[in-house]
Amino acid sequence: MECRLTVEGHGDRYGFKTVSLSCVGGTITVKPHKLLQDFWGKQTFQGVKLTNDSACQPRKGCLLSLGCGTNATFNRPIITGYRPAPEDVTDLPLISVLCIGRGSSVTLRQGTFSSSQLTPLAIYDNNTVVDLEQCIFKGIRATDAGAAMFVRDATVRVRSSTFANNAAESEADGGAIAARDGARVSIMASKFYNNTGYWGGALHFDNQSQLEILPGEA
Repeated sequence: MECRLTVEGHGDRYGFKTVSLSCVGGTITVKPHKLLQDFWGKQTFQGVKLTNDSACQPRKGCLLSLGCGTNATFNRPIITGYRPAPEDVTDLPLISVLCIGRGSSVTLRQGTFSSSQLTPLAIYDNNTVVDLEQCIFKGIRATDAGAAMFVRDATVRVRSSTFANNAAESEADGGAIAARDGARVSIMASKFYNNTGYWGGALHFDNQSQLEILPGEA
């Protein structure tokens, strides 16, 4: 199954202006954040089944959750420009734009994740595997650990990707990637520039998580 995802943000009431997800070759099951129920911008869902089943939610606070054993490839996903609105901080808190977990197997290829004040990608659970290929994470300023990407007890393989000018603010760790609780992350042929965090400017791994740097040309 192949999917396309676009989340474009701005600073109005809900922090977004466009949320678009479409899939071909199957139907993807997604649990949306309740913020989207009242979202008055443009929404497009095709080849998507929306559910309120908490079993499909790796963690609360995700705008879009993939957690029902999803098996999909996302080509050229875009998550850009989110700015928190007052509702998000008080009544409808968000921690990440896209969360993947609960035994899902997902490939993100040639994605652009940029200029957001919310972690664009969070990955959870021991039997979840995510591959990142030729993705760019740039200009993200988030207040949670792993400004660009947070990984907990999951397997993530990063290849030919770039992390530049990302920052984990408010004394958070891992300006590019933070890994916790047995996460397994391998990185091949990728570049990290000017990422900052309280601990681990680019990468911050706790002592239960594993990092493997593999040879290869960028």
